[in-house]
Amino acid sequence: MDILKQELARKRKLVEDIRNTKGKKYVLSSELEENTHPSSTVKPTQIKIPESIQENNTINENLQNNSSTSLPPSLHTIPRCEVIRRLRERSEPILLFGETQVESMERLKQLEMKSPEGLSGLQNDFLKAIERLDKEYIESLVTHDTGGMQGSHGSDVSVTSSDLTYSEVKSLTKQLKTHKEAATDTNIILNILQFLISSWGFDLNDRSSDVKDSYEGKNKSAIYNQTISYMQPLLRSLKKKSISSDILTALKPILISLMQQEYIQANDAYLDMAIGNAAWPIGVTMVGIHARTGREKIFANNVAHVLNDETQRKYIQGLKRLMSYCQIKYPTEIPKSVE
Repeated sequence: MDILKQELARKRKLVEDIRNTKGKKYVLSSELEENTHPSSTVKPTQIKIPESIQENNTINENLQNNSSTSLPPSLHTIPRCEVIRRLRERSEPILLFGETQVESMERLKQLEMKSPEGLSGLQNDFLKAIERLDKEYIESLVTHDTGGMQGSHGSDVSVTSSDLTYSEVKSLTKQLKTHKEAATDTNIILNILQFLISSWGFDLNDRSSDVKDSYEGKNKSAIYNQTISYMQPLLRSLKKKSISSDILTALKPILISLMQQEYIQANDAYLDMAIGNAAWPIGVTMVGIHARTGREKIFANNVAHVLNDETQRKYIQGLKRLMSYCQIKYPTEIPKSVE
């Protein structure tokens, strides 16, 4: 009871003090609270905003002002309709909440860098190659009718010429046998592959117009274009000398046997690279309770590269097509050929 009496006396004294200072007969509850807890009521202007938040707010305001007035020069090349189409192809939202058009373009750029193919991996790329050939043929007919270029046929494939001859490539193969340096091996392998690709393209362009426009001729041209797109990652890694050592080691016997017209040996080396010769190539590392000695080395040497990823599968398939073309272009005895 004493505590209650003290609290009531304190309240009465507080009310009397407020009446004496302001000359009012009544006291508002807000005034009473203000005098009771003076530190709890802080005006919005008295709140100190951290400097990092202030900097972020100013940066966002500047970005919004810049986006409303002008776009960066690198983003002017992508129309808004193209950005919308690409985002819809990837099943992504066109515009997020509070996002500007510049930010949506940047988001599209990041998505394309992370997954260049997007959802196109589930599509038939061979049909795409045929459609691309038909489109180029129609465009060449239009330019030919309007007086454009007249030197090339519409069904010709694009070829990057190689400066090497067949005899020079065979001499490079002899160097590939003796050299042990990885940098020299990558240059020689790159030259051999580029020679085979350019030779195949020139042979396709040397066909007659009737053969090029036939169904079989278009299929061969489409296979060539598809092979070129498949081989691009391998050629790029050879140019940059960033190819893995196991792939480089597997390519050497294939190309050496190929240039020596030992096509059966080349096919055996190709199968070793593609599917390997391990007993269980698909994820089985130990079949008993005891691990074999040197198990890691065994599986590292006999790995099936075609099972690694889709990119390796594609250029391994493209390499097989080059091997088939080489056997047709430079035939040899029947016991050395693959049926």
